[in-house]
Amino acid sequence: MTLLATNYETRKSYSDIAASIDVALGKYVISSSAQFNPDTSKIVKKENSLRIPLIHENL
Repeated sequence: MTLLATNYETRKSYSDIAASIDVALGKYVISSSAQFNPDTSKIVKKENSLRIPLIHENL
């Protein structure tokens, strides 16, 4: 009977970590998001945005 030794450290992998935040200031919305890869210890995706409504208000 032969037993196979499995090295579980070589099989270990992690999913990317994602985080985001949205901040509303009156009618404006500022958004920021990032995706981090723990295997390479690097940010693989990042995005920043500013949303401004395009509806004209009558004075």
